[in-house]
Amino acid sequence: MGSDTFQLASAGDALITRKLVDQGDEDLDAVLDRIRASDTGVVNLEMLLHDYEGYPASNDVARFSGTYLRAPPWVLDELTEAGFDLFAAASNHTGDYSHGGMLATMRELEDRNVAYSGLGNSLAAAREPAYVDTQGGRVALISACSTVTPGTEAGEQRPSMQGRPGLAPLRLDTRYVLSVNQLEQLREISDQLGLEQMKRERKESGLPAAYDGEDDIFHLLHVSEGHDYSLEFEAGDEPHVYQEPRTEDVRALLTAIQRAPAG
Repeated sequence: MGSDTFQLASAGDALITRKLVDQGDEDLDAVLDRIRASDTGVVNLEMLLHDYEGYPASNDVARFSGTYLRAPPWVLDELTEAGFDLFAAASNHTGDYSHGGMLATMRELEDRNVAYSGLGNSLAAAREPAYVDTQGGRVALISACSTVTPGTEAGEQRPSMQGRPGLAPLRLDTRYVLSVNQLEQLREISDQLGLEQMKRERKESGLPAAYDGEDDIFHLLHVSEGHDYSLEFEAGDEPHVYQEPRTEDVRALLTAIQRAPAG
């Protein structure tokens, strides 16, 4: 049974590379005391924890800041001593050191019996809640990341194939809205560049294409990413850009939230 009150301390990105505890800083100590006095402390682990075990990823994976974020594993000891016991481990830096960096980070968390979510050896594991038991009751944490860099999302495990380490994704599909006249001009430019011919050839060959069956959406091929990758445009009153979370990711996260109380 939980108590009548519950206090949660939460922090944003943990980008810690130096000691926190017992540094003789009264202001810092006052903050840490508040965290420790709470029933549970939640923090976003915005870095990997390893001694350079993973290979640095290519720039298309570490594209958001051009930096490779890692810290020595003892940083985790500093954070737990500071009062944090629930860690969100899905971020746009999850893949900075490829899968070796992910595996090393999970090893450090698990060796210390620290509760974390958003990162796992398979997609199902990455989406699982992490739990801590407190005087105020059991707390579950589900984590996901919407800035998903290529190849950092965890892979689905199947009977014939093992899963892939990675994060729990909340992918965003982007649409670009243009006026009817602007959209027609874009179609003409695409045709002049030979992109429409490439689309027709792919369709005639029987190869799968993401742009099949969407008459209201115009797909502008992004050739450097492959002939099946495109930017999506549609007609509207005013030019703008919007993003929508991918239905399958939202559904999976909602399912995890609904199941969490039974954990």
